[in-house]
Amino acid sequence: MSGRSKDQDLIDWLAAKIQGPDPKTAQTNGHTRTAPGSPTDEMVIEKCRAAKDAARFSELFDHGDTSANDNNTSSADYALLGILKFWTQDPDQLDRIMRLSALRRPKWDEGRAGRTWLRYSIDNTLRTVDKTYDWGSQRGRTLVSSLSSPYIRGDDNDTSEDDLEIVWFSELGEPKEREYLIEAVGVKPYPIIVFGAGGVAKSFGVLSAGVAIASASGVEDWLGLRVLEHGHVLYLDFELDTSEQHRRVRDVCAGLGVPIPKRLAYLSGLGVPTPKAFKKAQDFVGHYSAKAIIDSLGLALEGDMERGRDVLAFYRTYIDPLRRAGTVPFIVDHEGKLQAGEKHKN
Repeated sequence: MSGRSKDQDLIDWLAAKIQGPDPKTAQTNGHTRTAPGSPTDEMVIEKCRAAKDAARFSELFDHGDTSANDNNTSSADYALLGILKFWTQDPDQLDRIMRLSALRRPKWDEGRAGRTWLRYSIDNTLRTVDKTYDWGSQRGRTLVSSLSSPYIRGDDNDTSEDDLEIVWFSELGEPKEREYLIEAVGVKPYPIIVFGAGGVAKSFGVLSAGVAIASASGVEDWLGLRVLEHGHVLYLDFELDTSEQHRRVRDVCAGLGVPIPKRLAYLSGLGVPTPKAFKKAQDFVGHYSAKAIIDSLGLALEGDMERGRDVLAFYRTYIDPLRRAGTVPFIVDHEGKLQAGEKHKN
């Protein structure tokens, strides 16, 4: 056997197009339409090609270009699903359309949590759907947000009117001074965003901050700035695993001349649904009053980094509860690689 032909994806796409119904005349048949008024696969693809993010859709769907996702194929899968879910929320239809794309690969058919890897990714994507296209009226309509994840505690996410308080500044007296976790840069409880291109040691930088904060003694500064508060630290990692980070911790501590801190904890979110990983992290932070390091935003997002509403929803759903718990989240974010003709200033 010579393996899968490089032309097989094109053959599959042509076969699906030939066998599929005419979008102008097709009726519900259980394959390309799920209910009366539902779009065919071809109609969804046509809408994507005419939308404002058509160029991004084409990069992923037609060319399988993962460069904007740091060449991470799973992140590219979620980016394409993030585009498609506005037009259709039918998991079977999303499965079919994804398999027509140039991102298709054998891994999608591997088992994952009782499903295929692709269906697992689709189910995760459909956890966060806040706006969809109304095919009946041919215009977009806002739905009730599903971003209130069941993994987030109700007291964190559901605020009744009785919980809201209107205040009068004139009655508050003298305002309190800002409190810092790290001198000048770590204002409690606001996130610290570590952003930059790949390979510039962002993860090592925040790891060294975690070691400094978690150390009982011997580390009083970070990058020349005083550490003003010590305590437990949780490193929530969506990129690497325990063994790799363990080596990094060993090397960083050796460089700082300190033992591995007993208050430095680690949670790998690799291959774990984001809500489940953050629920575990929130429980830890609440119990230990810990500071949190999240590495990295792009892999944890499970949405489209180019869509503002996906990014804002991520912060509201996952980062804000950590802030309310009193932590100072360190968030690592990777700069997308430049495409042909692009410039950093743009």
